[in-house]
Amino acid sequence: MHAELQTEYPTLNIPMLAINMIGTEAGLSDVALISTLPVVQDDATLNIWSEWDGVWRDVKILDAQNEIIHTFNLTQHNLAPGNGFCTDSVSMTQSSCEGLGETWYGNYEYLKQLFVDAATQ
Repeated sequence: MHAELQTEYPTLNIPMLAINMIGTEAGLSDVALISTLPVVQDDATLNIWSEWDGVWRDVKILDAQNEIIHTFNLTQHNLAPGNGFCTDSVSMTQSSCEGLGETWYGNYEYLKQLFVDAATQ
């Protein structure tokens, strides 16, 4: 997603990084094999996870003042194609959502738009 945002919005500065929770260091070396995203390893001195009320697989989107303006959990909102949500939060399929005249948001596109919106505020 980060590469897409850089390509699609080259004039926006949309930095991304990951925070690895204390106690999960064992898998950190595997991350470099699948991603170029910078990762900060949390520790008792930094205490980032607690300070930011971290939840596993949360994406925290910050504004220009480094204040959290959105939290998007990837467990609740799977980014795989076809997964999404409806504006009425009752219709959980695209066809039932659109059948009620509501708007269907794909999770991946929605998350990308949150980053763009934050960068243009």
